[in-house]
Amino acid sequence: MDQDKRTLEFLKLFVRHQQEIYAYLLTLVPHVHDADDLFQDGMNVMWQKFDQFKPGTNFAAWAVQIMRYQILEYRRNLARSKRVLMEDSLFEALMDYIPTIQDETTARIEALRKCQTLLDDRAKRLLKMRYERNISIE
Repeated sequence: MDQDKRTLEFLKLFVRHQQEIYAYLLTLVPHVHDADDLFQDGMNVMWQKFDQFKPGTNFAAWAVQIMRYQILEYRRNLARSKRVLMEDSLFEALMDYIPTIQDETTARIEALRKCQTLLDDRAKRLLKMRYERNISIE
């Protein structure tokens, strides 16, 4: 894959899944600023390792695995400063459980997107007004 195609493919996949990757981070990292830093660092690692990603496989799962290692490093640093909030075994169990919830959420979002394609333009505008702009429809 030449560099331009590789860059474009990475960006398309990353943009498509960035919200669920960031949500995974926010679930496990107590401070938003730390999550932002980890997200940025993780994105750099993803880009550096993108040649290891197998096209056609689950990019979000691959990215979450990379973030998992970023989070573990973050926790090691917290442990050195005695700021860890929960036992490692509980944290590991939580890290394993969260992707299953994300899979369910992703499936629901995809189902809602398919349903949305069946709506007429007026109904679509109402949905956008209500859920994107937080406008009351009463």
